[in-house]
Amino acid sequence: MAANIKLKKQAFREQVFAEIAAFSEDEIAASDNAVFERLISHPRYKAAECVMFYYSVNREVETHRAIEHALASGKTTALPLSYPKGIMKPKIIASLSDAKPGRYGIPAPDETAQELPLSELDLVIVPALAFDKNNYRLGYGGGYYDRFVVRLDRRKTYLLGIGRRELLLPKVPRDRHDCSVDEVILG
Repeated sequence: MAANIKLKKQAFREQVFAEIAAFSEDEIAASDNAVFERLISHPRYKAAECVMFYYSVNREVETHRAIEHALASGKTTALPLSYPKGIMKPKIIASLSDAKPGRYGIPAPDETAQELPLSELDLVIVPALAFDKNNYRLGYGGGYYDRFVVRLDRRKTYLLGIGRRELLLPKVPRDRHDCSVDEVILG
């Protein structure tokens, strides 16, 4: 059964990568702008004191402006630092320049950066290749976010996925360890 889900996920990933590659630069920019505006006006974002973002690369929904906005707004802002075996820790940054190429080439804070205690996280901005209508995500396959989310107090920490409207699917393949987000903002 698990091998079947793994194959289905990989097939979905290949399909989504092809769709992402087909987006024009104008479509990407319009989607990024819409997500940014919806995010910074979202009540959970406005109320959050401590936020963890992901550092967007390639054609992921762009997060750099939102990170700069959070920093300028005085929010404690963190980015994930990835470790072997799918482990991630939120590390506090003072600026985007604190992120240097890390695991998989994704910019991340240095190991010496202060770790943000999980109990202080109000909001986590969660990436995905695609989301479904039940707020489940199709990730890149490393399981980092699923392992991270189960360590959070979901009564305190709100999970907000951001994605592209065209990549909201009826249902993504999922296994019992896959976690959903609380809400998805689309652009």
